[in-house]
Amino acid sequence: MSQDSKEYEVLLANVREFMSSLKGQTVMWEILSYCDMYSSIPGKFEAGKRNVGLDIMTLLADADPTIYPKLLLENTKNAYRTNNG
Repeated sequence: MSQDSKEYEVLLANVREFMSSLKGQTVMWEILSYCDMYSSIPGKFEAGKRNVGLDIMTLLADADPTIYPKLLLENTKNAYRTNNG
C-alpha cells in the first residue's frame, strides 16, 4: 500500500466518523446544497460548483456507498414533514 492510499484510507475513515453524527450530516447537506448539482449548468461558475459537489459525492461513496442515499432520504423525509405538518 502506497503512502497516498494510506492517507486516503485515513481520510475515508474521517469522513465515516464525521458522517456518523447528526451535526456532520447537517453540515454535509448544507455544503452539497451550495453545489447546485441538480440544476442546469449555464456558466463556468455553476459548472465549477457542480464539479466540487461531484468530487464530494465521490469521496462519500468511497467512504461508504450508503452515506449519500441515507442523507438524501433523511432530508427528503425532513422536508416532507416540514411541508406537511
